Amino acid sequence: MTTAAVTIRIGDAGDLTAIVNLNTAMAVEMKSTVVSSTRLRDGVTAVLGSGNLGFYVLADSGGTVIGVLHVIPEWNPWRNCYFWKVENVFVSREWRRKGVYRAMHDYVVDSARGEADVCGIRLFAVETNVGARRAYEDAGMTQEPCRLFEIDFVFGD
Repeated sequence: MTTAAVTIRIGDAGDLTAIVNLNTAMAVEMKSTVVSSTRLRDGVTAVLGSGNLGFYVLADSGGTVIGVLHVIPEWNPWRNCYFWKVENVFVSREWRRKGVYRAMHDYVVDSARGEADVCGIRLFAVETNVGARRAYEDAGMTQEPCRLFEIDFVFGD
């Protein structure tokens, strides 16, 4: 999919450094725990090498990756099919509010609709990231009344 000067595509092994760099920028911007570059690179490499761990959707402008999101298949026994769970969404600051996320979102939705075993899209958003939440709502997503709970064996306390 191409929107103006932006092409949306599936990431591959040649995009490893760009995906790692954008994920690092996201962690820094969110003042999140910054994962070691080795751990992150190994994690991205694992996704790129295995369909079971999902795939990356990238926004590319002139050969530069300016946006990324990770899609993970999540089995739903109630529906007997998968939700595609979207996570780690990041668009370079200078490209925000220019339709880049929306183009990636539309690519994911259109791709999912073409898969017989996919029943929808899910995305968990950080409560304080108002701009991102607005973008998701503008793309037609609705907020569900649930919270994410976790036990984190890597970064958790």
